[in-house]
Amino acid sequence: MYNCILVSLDGSRVSETVLPEVEKLLKAHPGKVVLLRVGPQVDLDAAAHEMEPDAERASDLPGDEYELLSNATELEIRRYLEAIAERLSLTGAQPIIEVSFNKPADEILFFARHYGADLIAMATHGRSGIDRLLHGSVAEHVLRHAPCPMLLVRAPEGMLPPRFAAKAEAL
Repeated sequence: MYNCILVSLDGSRVSETVLPEVEKLLKAHPGKVVLLRVGPQVDLDAAAHEMEPDAERASDLPGDEYELLSNATELEIRRYLEAIAERLSLTGAQPIIEVSFNKPADEILFFARHYGADLIAMATHGRSGIDRLLHGSVAEHVLRHAPCPMLLVRAPEGMLPPRFAAKAEAL
């Protein structure tokens, strides 16, 4: 079976559609599960200007405000992943949480190699045509370059299932 599963999430209910399948795998054979969320790039200078109109750069903010601004997104993402990790740990799995703010496909591949993942699990939005050309496909890029097998779950059309973890909120 799989000793290390990397699960890529984007904070949406669509991305969470892979989690019940991962949970089944972990119930059959508990192991490490790396929960990865690649967060959006934050323009700290623009955010600082929103907080303090006189601030042209984030570094112009007082130390405590700058620290809050630069760490707030990561803290929210970690809380989201911790709720999912808590549920998956009930299977006997050993969750590891990783947060990054770089290119999603590159980070998924990096962490899969870093942890020696046996499986990469992720949901796909199922984009096609113009939408796929405009937005690209992270899942397709990862599939082409993955160092291990992948489990891709296509998000259902219509109504999505409830959040995987009661404490998990969209990011």
